[in-house]
Parts: sequence; structure tokens; C-alpha cells
Amino acid sequence: MIRTQVYFPQSLYKELKLLAAKERQTFASLVRKALSDKLKENKIRKKTEYKISALSVMLTSLSKIKIWKEKTTRYGSTDHDKILYAKR
Repeated sequence: MIRTQVYFPQSLYKELKLLAAKERQTFASLVRKALSDKLKENKIRKKTEYKISALSVMLTSLSKIKIWKEKTTRYGSTDHDKILYAKR
């Protein structure tokens, strides 16, 4: 572990000390657990945002994919970037 120093507002410090005593754990372990939980929450949120973003891209591409499928195989195979990404 690495030792560090953190400054807390007095009201927050008192509240955390009381909570640590109530839960029968040290102040440091309470702070470590809170920070660890927050990091896990952020990782889950970022994964969810990424999935939503990817889904959004797929859904907005559906109409362009339909156009691509309706064209001949040769046209679709040679101009697929133009069909999918060009602004109309």
C-alpha cells in the first residue's frame, strides 16, 4: 500500500469517523472502500455508455445498410464506404 495524506472538510471528517465507528472498521478502510466502490461504479457506467453509443451508431446506420443491400452486389462491394458514410 501507499501512504498518502488527504484533507477533509471538518463536517465530512466527523461524519466519516462516526460511520466507521458504527460499522466497526477503521477510518482508512472506510475511505478505501468508498473510493473503490466509486471507481467500480464509474467503470460500469463507462461500459454502459459505450454499449449505448455503439447501439446508437448501428441504429442510425440501418437505413444506409438497407440502401446498400438494395444495390447490386458489385456496387455494394465497391462503394460500401460511400454508401454508409457519405452525406446525402
